[in-house]
Amino acid sequence: VGGIVVAAPAAPPPAEPNIDFNFAGATTAETVVVSSNAAHLGGNAQAADDDDADVFVQPEISFESRAPSVENLLKDLKESVKDHEFLSNRISESGEWKAIIVSLSPSNYGKLVKEVDLDFDQPKVAEMVAEEIENFTCDHVVAAIGTCSDWNKASVVKKLLPLTKDLAANKEKILGSLSDWDKTVTDSAFKSALAA
Repeated sequence: VGGIVVAAPAAPPPAEPNIDFNFAGATTAETVVVSSNAAHLGGNAQAADDDDADVFVQPEISFESRAPSVENLLKDLKESVKDHEFLSNRISESGEWKAIIVSLSPSNYGKLVKEVDLDFDQPKVAEMVAEEIENFTCDHVVAAIGTCSDWNKASVVKKLLPLTKDLAANKEKILGSLSDWDKTVTDSAFKSALAA
């Protein structure tokens, strides 16, 4: 019933290895570019006690103001963490930012869709911005599907077709940019948009 406990003697600590590292032959990673735009994370201090243990406080994120331009919109979008929310805020602002979004060229619209970080957000962001563009055309759709993820092309097309002002006259531009499978998947969306 009783037992004897025998403790093993403590092992001496391992000796420091003598490593002669050749830095000249080391492999290096590619250069990382960090934005020069100041992003401010944080906010006011939050009081917490044991009752608040499960409360998560989202950090505030703000960007220094840049002069409104397409280039700065794309830069800010690239640095944004929540692209949909960022663009929604820009759209809700009246004035110069709104004027830039309303008049986006097809090329700049495609660049904007490309800058959306989360691929699954591309269709909803593409739709939200397209709703604001005054003369949204098939060229805008082609630019968007040319820059979005391959697996998102059909979803983007389905969202954008009802907003396209020249669809009846120029649908072939869009169809020419789709794979056979994407054409099949979007066929009913084309029919609905053309019937409206």
